[in-house]
Amino acid sequence: MLNLANRIGPSTPARVYGNPHGVAVGAMRWNGVYAETTVLTQENGYLGPNQYHFRAPWWSVAGDNTISVQGNATTMDAEINYAVAAKLGYWAFFYYGSATTGELNRAFTLFQASSIKNKINWCLAWASFGIFNTDVATNLPYVVSLLAQSNYQTVLGGRPLVYLYDDGNGTSSASQVTTFRSACTSAGLGNPYIVVLHFDPTSANAIKVSNGLDAISSYSIQFNEKTSFDMLRVEVEAWWRQQTAVADMVPCCMSGWQTAPRGGTVYYEYALASQITEHLQDAIDFAASQAACPARALLCYAWNEHSEGGWLCPTYIDGVSADASRLNAAALALA
Repeated sequence: MLNLANRIGPSTPARVYGNPHGVAVGAMRWNGVYAETTVLTQENGYLGPNQYHFRAPWWSVAGDNTISVQGNATTMDAEINYAVAAKLGYWAFFYYGSATTGELNRAFTLFQASSIKNKINWCLAWASFGIFNTDVATNLPYVVSLLAQSNYQTVLGGRPLVYLYDDGNGTSSASQVTTFRSACTSAGLGNPYIVVLHFDPTSANAIKVSNGLDAISSYSIQFNEKTSFDMLRVEVEAWWRQQTAVADMVPCCMSGWQTAPRGGTVYYEYALASQITEHLQDAIDFAASQAACPARALLCYAWNEHSEGGWLCPTYIDGVSADASRLNAAALALA
């Protein structure tokens, strides 16, 4: 008698989730929900309509078509604990320069002041090449002291991880990069591993080469279309392969891109928890297996892009409880 298993074919083994190779999994922090004045007003406006309250951070104070989203020192500590519990590797702080203490650097200031900041690693992601140039010219000792912190994220045996974002206002930083590297190594630090954030792989590689950088990545990856998150996932993972064809790279994975609160009309469907797990696991496996990913790191969009449309940070239920379903989904691939 024939074995029935032979008649229906072999079963597909269950996928194994986790990060056994120790890929450094980070998430970008754009801290609009910690901002002051203009940006805070914008975020409150974007997330104020009732249908978007579920996207706001869990501590928000909501009314009928209104919301107040600003975080504080207490919520920063709570975010740290959530991220650590999920085994997130690091936060990449989108950084507006060492001379800026308010507005969009407020969360960074609160993080630096936290008594528990050493529980999670972090790194700098300069918001533009121009801001990086100014920091190197005017605040270099302070910047080097940041990279010397015990919980600053390193790769490749001790090289501080740094991201530089192309904001479209110039990418000429070759001499500043040389000065920056020299200052770090003179201070006894590793040679910084500097990654340019730019959507197009060919252009990103040109920026990398002209400035003496190490790798390419992207702040986010999306293709200006309205379709499913599964389609976005397929497209992003194809984009990784295009990036590896031109340069060493750090994969960028997505938790969503849904810009309706900001007036966007072209965006992807919300990701299901299972889709976030699968896509993040794909990114971890890719970073662990590709020769063009020597840093064994990746960057998730995003920890807290609540109004733009990609977040892992727990979100609003009633101002006290938190919906941590997205972060819990990510945690399955981080264990």
